[in-house]
Amino acid sequence: MRKPYLVVIFLAVASMLLVWARGTQAARVVFEGFDVRLGPLVGTSGATGTGWQGPWEDGGNSFGSGQVVSGSLVRPVGTESFFPEPIGNSVFMQGLLGNLRGTAADLAPTPSLWGSFLAQPTAGGFQEFFISFQLGGASNLQFTRFGLSDRWGVHNGASTLVDTGNSFADGVDAIVFELTLDGASGANDVLRVWFDADPNTAPPTFTTSSVNFGAPGSSLLFGMRSSNNFGNSTLLFDELRVGTVLSDVAVVPEPASVALLGSALLAIGIATLGLVGRRGRRQGRWSTSFRRC
Repeated sequence: MRKPYLVVIFLAVASMLLVWARGTQAARVVFEGFDVRLGPLVGTSGATGTGWQGPWEDGGNSFGSGQVVSGSLVRPVGTESFFPEPIGNSVFMQGLLGNLRGTAADLAPTPSLWGSFLAQPTAGGFQEFFISFQLGGASNLQFTRFGLSDRWGVHNGASTLVDTGNSFADGVDAIVFELTLDGASGANDVLRVWFDADPNTAPPTFTTSSVNFGAPGSSLLFGMRSSNNFGNSTLLFDELRVGTVLSDVAVVPEPASVALLGSALLAIGIATLGLVGRRGRRQGRWSTSFRRC
């Protein structure tokens, strides 16, 4: 082959196909694995916490701090294929506690938000908790306890509380959600939630399109709170991810066909380069032999 630069282009295209097939996480907004010191969460900012504007803060209104405890929450059986492996520690909240943290990234103008987390609220008795995603102060999605039952509910921070029908009495839940805002303050927002289900292959276990979660905002304020003065309200929380596409918050299988094509092209390109190299060495030896003659 007299045009080895074509081989270089060939290899570049194959490499780009492989990168595309494996996906990227360029759109991820925040991640928190709570890989920080044990003790009060307030004031911490670990190396694995990315995308935040500052350290964890007190939730205000005389809320105390959640406690960072040793070890991550264990993913529910069957979620390993789509929920990333937990790292670091986790947070334990009991009684009237609350923490929040704001993002550094500008979310506008994207109207869609993906999130995932592990959580284990208290089952039984009177207790309440909130896991909140607030966009620019205008939007508010809360995962909470539905009434006095042990079921997950979703709340818009105003007056609308919706029962998802999914129980949290079975232990740790792996939750993935997608919130699509209609761009205004109307009630056309769509929330889809997967409770211990694979968002790559399974339909949402809960969907609502009749709740107004507000308008898109330029930043995200995340908060979690347990709310009971008697101290029997508890919440274990871990592995928070927020992004604008599914691959930011969950494991997405790479497209097999494109990956195989990229691998095949890469192998052919490498083999061709080897052939060109061998031909060049042979021509060099022949030229030397001819001069010697």
